[in-house]
Amino acid sequence: MKAKHREEFQQAEKQREEDQETAAKKRKAAPNSKQTTPIKLKVENAQKYPADSTRRKNVDEAVVRMVAVDMHSPSIVENVGFQSLIQLLDPRYILPSMKDLTKTLLPSIYSTKVEELKQELAQVSHLALSSELWESATTERYLTISCHFLNSSWELKSLVLETMLFTTSPSPEIIVGSITRMLQTWGILKKIVAVVSEDASSSISAAAKGLGLTHVPSFTSVLNLVVSEAMKVDASVQELRTKCNQIVSFFHRNIKATEKLVEIQCQLGCPGQELVEEVETRWNSTYHMFQEITEQYEAITTALCLSNGNSLCLSSSDVGVLRASVAVLKPFEAATTEVSSERRVFVSKVIPLATSLEHLTSKIDTEQALALELQAQMRLHFANFGISHPLIMATMLDPRMKKLAFHDSVTPRQGELRILQELSELVPADSNQDTQTAESSAASGLWDFFDAQVAKAHSPSKGMTNAKLEVMRFFEEPVLRRNEDPLEWWKTNQSNYPLLSQLAKKYLCVPGSSVPVERLFTQKGELFSRKRNQLNSKDVDLFLFLNQNL
Repeated sequence: MKAKHREEFQQAEKQREEDQETAAKKRKAAPNSKQTTPIKLKVENAQKYPADSTRRKNVDEAVVRMVAVDMHSPSIVENVGFQSLIQLLDPRYILPSMKDLTKTLLPSIYSTKVEELKQELAQVSHLALSSELWESATTERYLTISCHFLNSSWELKSLVLETMLFTTSPSPEIIVGSITRMLQTWGILKKIVAVVSEDASSSISAAAKGLGLTHVPSFTSVLNLVVSEAMKVDASVQELRTKCNQIVSFFHRNIKATEKLVEIQCQLGCPGQELVEEVETRWNSTYHMFQEITEQYEAITTALCLSNGNSLCLSSSDVGVLRASVAVLKPFEAATTEVSSERRVFVSKVIPLATSLEHLTSKIDTEQALALELQAQMRLHFANFGISHPLIMATMLDPRMKKLAFHDSVTPRQGELRILQELSELVPADSNQDTQTAESSAASGLWDFFDAQVAKAHSPSKGMTNAKLEVMRFFEEPVLRRNEDPLEWWKTNQSNYPLLSQLAKKYLCVPGSSVPVERLFTQKGELFSRKRNQLNSKDVDLFLFLNQNL
């Protein structure tokens, strides 16, 4: 066997040598063939791209996009490792300095993008705003304004317009001035349907009123407020929050206890996972902490007893309260999850979700303190949803919802009247005037008052009749299934409802929640804060704009 393999190896070596000789002969036979010698390659690499070359401009733009989209510090161009990588990939390319990047390249792409988006927004009839007041790691106060609209293809689009720095806590008057200037700059002041912000952000609400705009509280913020306030009032829940946080903290501090917990989880066939830590500003973190501790109760109790944590063990009555709390809060968690995961239209779901939560909670045992408090908080904070004009209109114009999402019959009737009223403004006035009336008016004006009364008594114009027919046909059609896309439906049926589709495009663009803005700072905020020490407020605005709009 060894001899056989040795013979095969020798044959392979002989063949390789023959191939090399053949290749060498071919090279000698073609001395004029085009090939890059090491010397020629060095000469070419030494010749850097001129400043006006297409290649250099393209790579410059790619570097800018990388910095903006991935939220890198501009100083990355001065990092030795990054410079080495670029040199290896393209030796002829010259990386811009950090100064050139921040003072020239980034502003240039920013200006180009602004003009591009202005042209896009000029084609839009209606849009909504969402806003978020936030603080940086250095406690600077910022206000970020985003806009939302439906384009001609019925695609829901969101753009970050501007991030403003306020040196002090901004008053409604200051915010009004800043937003007005921004809207005028973008040419969209007369196109705003509604402003969405956190309910707790009273300055934004007051500013919206100061601008003559309709304010819609963020559903996620209101939902968080309802549950958080309810849990604060329930003393038993508060006590359990303290106990559960102590348990989680014990395992996070004690490595041996954690190892013991994992071991016991494996023995019991439970999923081995780290216990969830509560985040004070997010009620659902409390829910997940409660849920995990009830599910892992046996493993946790055993691990505590074996790790000198006996005093932290929960009683059976504690576990009972935990399980009851999890059951009560489960629908609210489901609603929060649905909002956060929604990638299509959400505004039309606000009223149906609020109605469903009120209905589900009312069926719970009234002796449960948490359920009673949730009911009280919903009556207090959900009331604004039921009277919000943009929310009512969006719900009724969603082919999945229409009139079925309301807990009363009065609201949809009023909504339908409002739809007809707004359609009347879209329908051109009837230009067919009575000839005699026109002649009489022209003669003396004697019959002007009488003619006006006659005009009011005339039958509706053809355009208004068509509008009424559209509304009637729309509400007579069966509702769309809840898992289908309402925007796709409107795109397909736009020609069937030429007037009503204009209203749908107007109201279905409202976000219904400030989640898109919140994501900007929960996902990017930590990274941005860590690397923004070299950025001023103007750069903050530029970076967030490019990060979200490129």
